[in-house]
Amino acid sequence: MRVLMIAVYAALAWYAVRAVVRWLLQTPPKAERRDAGLPPDAEMVRDPQCGVYVVKDRAVTRIIRGSILCFCGEDCAAAYEARG
Repeated sequence: MRVLMIAVYAALAWYAVRAVVRWLLQTPPKAERRDAGLPPDAEMVRDPQCGVYVVKDRAVTRIIRGSILCFCGEDCAAAYEARG
């Protein structure tokens, strides 16, 4: 009888340890996007003036020295153009 009880306790301990290890090793859930109104495939571009990322469709674009640049707003676009 004592051997049977030890076997039962050992099996319970094994399942408990295995469950804890699986819980610790699981990947965390994906963070929700703050911009939930945007499609998941929205392309983000970096503003060369301030470094902020902005959705390409909503960015202020300028052609400067033959390159299309995307800015977060008119202020950054004007500052970049004034910088030369």
